[in-house]
Amino acid sequence: MSDFDHYINCVSSLISEFVSEGKNCKILSCDAENSHALLQIKSEKRAGSGLVMKSETFLELGGPVSGSCNLSLYSINEQLVKDGRIRLIGPDVHECSGESSFGQIVIVAGKKLTDEDYLDLQRSVYTGEQIEGYMMKSTTGHIWSRISRDAAAKGFDFKFLGTALVNIIKLKMPSVASAEIVFVTSSKKDIEKLNQIKMKVSEIYQQIKEKKWKQRGVDIYQCAFHGNCSSCKDKPICDEVNRISSARKKVV
Repeated sequence: MSDFDHYINCVSSLISEFVSEGKNCKILSCDAENSHALLQIKSEKRAGSGLVMKSETFLELGGPVSGSCNLSLYSINEQLVKDGRIRLIGPDVHECSGESSFGQIVIVAGKKLTDEDYLDLQRSVYTGEQIEGYMMKSTTGHIWSRISRDAAAKGFDFKFLGTALVNIIKLKMPSVASAEIVFVTSSKKDIEKLNQIKMKVSEIYQQIKEKKWKQRGVDIYQCAFHGNCSSCKDKPICDEVNRISSARKKVV
């Protein structure tokens, strides 16, 4: 049992609560055959620019005003995750107007998944530069996305986005046996309920991250970029220190 199983059940309970309140809830299925026909995914020959200007935007999702939540969970219990299921609570892309609250929940399972894989999952869900016509910005636990007018005209909807997410995650993480996605666009109030779960999950994520970097000899609280090496100009120095440290341990 992973540390996240409880929170996977919490998400399921919250969705049941939304249903009992009469919210518009749809269960979709991945459409792997047609997903690439609409828009290109970076894993193939073309790549998204990663930029959608305000003037080119059909729909803006999340952001500081509308409210957002970006939540990822994993389990080694494959029975907890229904592969390919995409659940949407609230209106779809073409039923929204201008701006919308946005929650994105990614849940994966695989018997061999580890905490290390969970850190990879956190990176895999940031798909803004991998899907043509879709821009995604994020901070810890939050998400802010834009869908271009051109993408919307080609049929971009949450079924497509969910399918793309599942495909990208499985491509990057072979240990994932099943993946499902939940999108919430119903209201800012519903997003706030999701964020209550996110706060607890963030504590576990931070512990996993601390443990990983401690094994590398890094205190992420003393590190200026909190372990985000891609943003740090001193990365070559740290790499050299770690290389020397590893060499000394082998000699001893």
